Amino acid sequence: MPVPNVTTATLITSTWGNQIADQINDNETDIAALEARFPVAGSNLANDAVTTAKLADSSVTSAKIADGTIATTDLANGAVSTAKIGNGQITTVKIADGAVTSAKIADGTIVNADINASAAIAGSKIANNSITATQIGTNAVGADELANNAVDTAAIQNGAVTNAKLTDETTDTAPSGTTMWRVGRTVFWIGTEVDGGRSGGSGSIDAAFRPPANRRILMFRSEDGATGIGTINSNGAYNIPSPGAFNHWSFYAFWRIP
Repeated sequence: MPVPNVTTATLITSTWGNQIADQINDNETDIAALEARFPVAGSNLANDAVTTAKLADSSVTSAKIADGTIATTDLANGAVSTAKIGNGQITTVKIADGAVTSAKIADGTIVNADINASAAIAGSKIANNSITATQIGTNAVGADELANNAVDTAAIQNGAVTNAKLTDETTDTAPSGTTMWRVGRTVFWIGTEVDGGRSGGSGSIDAAFRPPANRRILMFRSEDGATGIGTINSNGAYNIPSPGAFNHWSFYAFWRIP
């Protein structure tokens, strides 16, 4: 291709132009030939002479970039992929507060060491039925952790209830000369030298001590060994027969309440 507008006056305006003028002949009028014969050296370029428009796409390689010169403003948004980040290079100070969301955390990667001792995890964060016996510490469940009526018979080991665990409860509605008390669900009634009177004795006891059904009470008269029968019904009404010609009865009775 012929060199457009190349004149001797143009070429001799510089030393480089003089060299070209001396070398050009009829067979060297092709631009490519000129570029190959007279390459441009760095010394021929003024400072800042090469602009962006003069650079071909993808012509700037890593070797052309000085180390440490790529700044944040040189990076396009989303330009740095995972493969470009070295392992262990992202430290805590590089992560903005609140920047790590659930989607950024791999499933199953949160371990005990990641949870602060003062985290105070709320009950709302714990899934229903997720706490089993293995998550509960030995002796960790006290009276405050148990709901009322939470412990049923099946939850009590055989032989675990001792006398010390039973609360004695007495009633003052039993007839004179007798003692009635309750241990757990068992009611005991003891009478010694009970005076039923010539016409017998009757009354009613507290609802918490009443038997589930009518009961007979065997009475014993120590003076002559005679026996009698007293009664108490599920409404708490009792009747002690008259001791007859003698003064006192003795007896021992017990029953279980519902």
